[in-house]
Amino acid sequence: MPQKQLNRKSDIYITMVSNAHAVCAKNLYITIISATVETNDAMKEIEPAMAMLGTVKEMFVKESPIEEPTNDCVAE
Repeated sequence: MPQKQLNRKSDIYITMVSNAHAVCAKNLYITIISATVETNDAMKEIEPAMAMLGTVKEMFVKESPIEEPTNDCVAE
């Protein structure tokens, strides 16, 4: 979902897989929503993506820090 349409600094990404990918039962879907947290309310930030999903049977939420390299990793 483009950042400019959502008044955000970064996009929200939505990935969906199904039984066609051999990862879940027929008529079920697994959706992954990925976003950079820009406020203190991460769940509110992904509401536009959640609104596209319809009924959610089960939901797991994980927030992870953004990792950055500590050096230039230049091979010698």
